[in-house]
Amino acid sequence: MTTADLLSQFRGAFPTSNPNARRVASALEAPGCHRRTVLDASAVNLDKLGALITGEAKDRQSPFAITRGNKFETSVTDNGMATLLALAREHLGLSIPEARQKDLSAAAVREESPGLSHGRLNERRALLTRQYVKQMLSAPMAAVNLLRHAMTAIDFGGKVVHLEQDALAFAVDGRIHVTEIKSFACIDGQADPEKASATVRQAAVYVLSLQNLVESLGASRDAVDTRVLVVLPENLTFRAIGVVVDVEMQVRRLRRQLAAVPRVVDILDGVPPGTSLPAAPGDGALAEQVQSARALAREALSHLPPRFGDGCVSCPLFKSCREEASDQSLVTRLGNAVAGLCGGVTTINAALDLSTGRRQPANASEAAVAEMLVRSANAFAYALKVG
Repeated sequence: MTTADLLSQFRGAFPTSNPNARRVASALEAPGCHRRTVLDASAVNLDKLGALITGEAKDRQSPFAITRGNKFETSVTDNGMATLLALAREHLGLSIPEARQKDLSAAAVREESPGLSHGRLNERRALLTRQYVKQMLSAPMAAVNLLRHAMTAIDFGGKVVHLEQDALAFAVDGRIHVTEIKSFACIDGQADPEKASATVRQAAVYVLSLQNLVESLGASRDAVDTRVLVVLPENLTFRAIGVVVDVEMQVRRLRRQLAAVPRVVDILDGVPPGTSLPAAPGDGALAEQVQSARALAREALSHLPPRFGDGCVSCPLFKSCREEASDQSLVTRLGNAVAGLCGGVTTINAALDLSTGRRQPANASEAAVAEMLVRSANAFAYALKVG
């Protein structure tokens, strides 16, 4: 069976959700998690899976926020991209005498090539993106210099994941510049730190995927500028302002993390044949049906080792994996710092036994952990005595 067949078999009839840059960045916040690797590669809808397992539905984005976001993007891209072009000239110092645009959105490409399945449509959009980027690099003065909704790809654990850049890509003098449009407000010059951080990570995924694309075309990855123009509404208005963020450090980190993502096929080799997620219960499902589906989902996930840590907070499976870590008394439940200090000692009970001498170190690594824990315990006891 191919990797795609194995992933389809594991996903079963559970709902899907197309991977995007935000999801890739989120998965890399928990490096080495076999569970997230398989679920992301198989495009499982994590929000629905998390809601099924925990019994708590994730809060949906309000219709007002969605409408506001769509209106803001329209205001930025209307009138021949006049607003966006002005911001690019101002903040990136680009000389763009005229904009030669191409829309590669799903709707636009489907209109040109009707009858394509979803998978074939993404492949077509990725191929068109590759062709236009090649022209940008070889003949920038004549090629399209602004791509809307470009489709790039990234290798995630041996599985190709397509990414739609609902941002835009400029190419000027042979360099490509990424622009990201977001609808959260920049109030008095300050944006929400959490949303801004997520935007930076998402933009870094786009930049990295573009770097991989230009390298496959024989060009240097430096052809993709790591300075990203983020367009935001000023205060509570629809007036667009630009902020330039250099994501070079985040791109380097993502590149290292992607290289370390375990291969999906290797993980699935350890999963019993026939293991799959259940179909998601409908809105009118009986309590017994929900309980049955929840048990089947937990059983399927039990064959995928999680790697619980500080980066898991944003994952829809966070509460479930946290309960597992607590039930098994894993050191990771205490945070990455403690887990890092304990090294190969993975359970709290084992660490306590080493610290009290109830367990003799089996190797040099455990001996070092035991010594460290004993010193810490002595220091704590001394502090209590002095205090």
